[in-house]
Amino acid sequence: MRGRSTSAPEDARVWEMSPWRALAPVEIEGLRRQVETRPYRRHQLVFRQGALPEGLYSVLSGNVLLEQLDKLGNRTAFRIAAAGDILGHRSLFAEQPHAASARALKPCRICFFPEAALRQVLGSKRRLAHEMLKLVATDPGPIHAPLLRSPFVPTAARLAHVLVLLQPQYAPPSREADAAYEVLLSKDNIAALIAARRETVSRLLQQFERAGLCLVRGARIIISSTKGLAAFAAAAQAHKRRAGG
Repeated sequence: MRGRSTSAPEDARVWEMSPWRALAPVEIEGLRRQVETRPYRRHQLVFRQGALPEGLYSVLSGNVLLEQLDKLGNRTAFRIAAAGDILGHRSLFAEQPHAASARALKPCRICFFPEAALRQVLGSKRRLAHEMLKLVATDPGPIHAPLLRSPFVPTAARLAHVLVLLQPQYAPPSREADAAYEVLLSKDNIAALIAARRETVSRLLQQFERAGLCLVRGARIIISSTKGLAAFAAAAQAHKRRAGG
């Protein structure tokens, strides 16, 4: 059961995040009264795959795991959302059931924007509508899920691929396309994303470090080159194909 909705000073942070910062103060004030801040416990469900969307979710704090269950019963985690991320927009605007489930990885605070209130402000605020359109256009949703669990893709390639996918979330703004960044996820969470054991992830990260692709300092994982990771993943897949695996 979801925790009690609250209103706290922390709630004000959401209006400084994209896409809500496109709103003027008077528009924020009108929408604020209809927005709920919901606390979630560790492992608590935010929304379930197959359920009809009721609005949008804007993560204030914590991490949320998105996972998809396919027709064969395979469950694959394909994304971990962090503070500032929007959830549920693809299904809401497509007017379709949620294509994945969202679950809190640790205690979270999430702002919920009801559909009716959101559509009302979108109808009169062109800039916000434009920002929402960009979110939908650039979000691949669960498209990567089959790749991240495929037995035909080497585990090393899956790990390299998911580290590249995390680059937009964790890389600081930079003019350098291949700038270094730190992945703020535990090895357990990374293992969940690629359907592997934590020990396997640790071993592969050591290999990546020896190859100059990352730095591992305890729980910290600093990616040195996404281009190198992408090339590594492609080479690992090519080797597996040549080996007939």
